[in-house]
Amino acid sequence: VPMESVVPNDGKEAILVLGKHRLCIADLETGKIKTRFTLRNAFDVSVEYLGKHDLKVGRAQDYIYENFCVYSAATGSLIRDYSQSLLAGEGVYSCITDSGKVAAYTRDGTFFLADPFADVLEGEAAEYYTSLPDSETGTAAGRLFLESGVEVFWGGMNCDISPFCGYDFSPASDGTKTFDTVCALESFVNSLPSGMIRELLLTDMTRLRFYLCSDISSGGVRYSGYTARDGSFMNIVINTFWEEGVISDTIAHEFFHALRYRPAEIELLYGTPVVSGWFELMPEWVRNLYYTELSAEQWYSLYDKSYTAEGNGSDDTVWFSRAYSRLDPSEDMATVFEEMCDDSGGDILKYSHLGVKARYLAVIIRLCYPSCTDAAPLPWEKNISVDMHEFDSIVFP
Repeated sequence: VPMESVVPNDGKEAILVLGKHRLCIADLETGKIKTRFTLRNAFDVSVEYLGKHDLKVGRAQDYIYENFCVYSAATGSLIRDYSQSLLAGEGVYSCITDSGKVAAYTRDGTFFLADPFADVLEGEAAEYYTSLPDSETGTAAGRLFLESGVEVFWGGMNCDISPFCGYDFSPASDGTKTFDTVCALESFVNSLPSGMIRELLLTDMTRLRFYLCSDISSGGVRYSGYTARDGSFMNIVINTFWEEGVISDTIAHEFFHALRYRPAEIELLYGTPVVSGWFELMPEWVRNLYYTELSAEQWYSLYDKSYTAEGNGSDDTVWFSRAYSRLDPSEDMATVFEEMCDDSGGDILKYSHLGVKARYLAVIIRLCYPSCTDAAPLPWEKNISVDMHEFDSIVFP
C-alpha cells in the first residue's frame, strides 16, 4: 500500500511512495509502472515534481526540503545528491525554488541561491553561490521563504505584476523601504499560527507571493496594495511608497483578501454561508450603501464619510470603518480586519456595529482555518472577545 501519492497537473501519472527506499511513477491510464527508483538515502520520503522532467526527493516539513536528491523522472537515475553536500550541513536548511535554484538558509542568518547543477560536493561551495541583491533584504526574504514558503520579489527580481494586475507599477528601488517592508512581512507571517499559510492556498495553488513596488496606480489614483490569483499562485502587491504604519495596515488588508478565498470556497462547496452571512449583520438599508459599480464621476463618493468611524459619527450611525469600506463587502471586511490587526484598532472597534463585524470575522476564520480553530488568542483578536457560538443562527441556519 503506497505511503503517499502525488498526481501532477496533467492528471496522467502519479508518484507512488512504497517505503523509505523505493518509489515509482505509475501511468494512471494504463495502470502500469513507468519508472522505478531505488533511493540513495533511507528516510521518510517526501517527493514532488521539479519542473516537468525531474523529481526532488527528501525529508520535508511544511514543504521545505532538507537533505534532498534530484532524480530524473524519465529514467529514475540520480541527477544530484544534496544530502551530503555543504548545502546540507548542520544548521543549513535548503530547498529547490520554482525557478530551479537551490535556496540555502543558515541559522546565522545567511541566505544564498545556488545553481542546482553546480558541483557543490567538492571544494569551496561559496564560489557557486549568488547572493540576492541587498544582502540584508535578501537574508530577511530568504529566511521568510525557508521558514514559511512565502516568496518576496522586488527590484529586478522578476518583479512583474502585469500578468495578473492591470495597474501601472514600478518595482521597489528604495533599499531602506524595501528592507523595512520585508521585515514587516516577516513579522506578520511569523505571528500567524503554524500551518495557516498552507491552508490559505487552495488545492490548485502552490505558493503565496509578495511583490514590492514603489508605486501602483491607475488613472492617476495611487493604490496601497492589490491581491489576485494567477495560475497556481496567490499574489499580493505592496506599495512601499507609504510610511511604515500604512504599509503594515496594507499587509493586513491585502492578506485578508487572500484569506477570504478559503471561506468562499467552503461556502461554494458545502453551502455554509460563512461569507454571505456578512449581509445578515446589517439591515437592508445599510447593505444598500455599498457601491456595486462606480463610474469615474462617482469615485468622489469614496470620500463620503457618512456612516463611518472616520467621520466620527455617533455609535448607532456608524456601520463602516471608513469611506473606502463602502466600495463592496470584500473591502468592508478587509478594512475591519485591518483595524483588528492594528494595535490602536480598539478605537474603531468600540463602535457597536463594527465590533459585531470584527467578532464575526474572528469566528469564521476560526471555523474555516483548522490551524486557528483551537489556537490561543490570534493577533487580530487582541481588541475583541470571541464567542464561537455567537453567530450560529447565521452560519448554521
